[in-house]
This record gives sequence, structure tokens and C-alpha cells, in this order.
Amino acid sequence: MGSRAGMGGLTPISWLELQSFNECGRLELKAWELSQLMEMSRSYCHWQAKGGQQSDIADDVPYINNELSAADYLLRQRDASAKNAEVPKHGKIE
Repeated sequence: MGSRAGMGGLTPISWLELQSFNECGRLELKAWELSQLMEMSRSYCHWQAKGGQQSDIADDVPYINNELSAADYLLRQRDASAKNAEVPKHGKIE
């Protein structure tokens, strides 16, 4: 929910872009809704930029395994879910 600004990354949408979006879509958004969209755009761009800075994640967070790639983590989670789905509610595997 932002615009690309050359090498500067994402920038929040402008009021002009938001007005054009509202008019072209014939949405008739109220002022508070437009303000919310603008705030969402600003927050999205802020956290998108901050997400690349992994130093803000603590090393001792138990659910983050820094040794696995994202793909390996997802595959492991998939396998665990499939294994859990095989176990009947009684706790016995038939």
C-alpha cells in the first residue's frame, strides 16, 4: 500500500493518489476512511522498511529458528501438521 520511489523504496501514497482512487472507483469514501487509508499506507511503508532490519528481533525468541531457511521451516511445519492430522482424537493410531 505504497508507491515505488526510485531507489528510495516504498513511500506512502499521496493524497492526490488517494483522491484519484476514490473518484475513479466511485467509492465515495468518507473523510475518516480516507484518513485511515493514508495512515495504513504510512504504517505499511514504515514497517516494510523496518522489516529488512533483522537486528530488532531478539535472539532468544523461542518460535524463531534462525538455523532454518523459511522454506525448510514451512516444510517442517507442513509435515508436523500432516502427522497431527493422522492421529485420531482418541489418541490411538489405527
